[in-house]
Amino acid sequence: MRRFRSDERGAVTIAFALWFPLVAFIFFAILDFAYAFTVNASMWQQTRVAARGMSMFELTESEARHVIQHGLSWSQKDFEVDIASDRRTVTVSVSTPYSKLGITNTAMRMIGGDWVTRVTMLKEPV
Repeated sequence: MRRFRSDERGAVTIAFALWFPLVAFIFFAILDFAYAFTVNASMWQQTRVAARGMSMFELTESEARHVIQHGLSWSQKDFEVDIASDRRTVTVSVSTPYSKLGITNTAMRMIGGDWVTRVTMLKEPV
């Protein structure tokens, strides 16, 4: 028994086996969050572009939807686009579930709800 306690062979292997899953989870969680924030920045950009185009009467509703879908196509995610327009304002919303926003979805699948970007702009006078 004394020989067993003093023998340190394999200690590094055991430490690696204990710590590797935690380090791997943290790495993939950071990767997921970085990708999710990149997609979110693109969502904001495309929402602003579409709202601005509609407020300037440069885009129709179908063209605005196409601009958003085309601008976000690089992410290969599904987005829901809502456009509301009245006499004075235009509101463009883009949403996608948190759970499908990451690359590996290691961390993002644990978050419920949707990531929503919404931009409202006054229409330019004609």
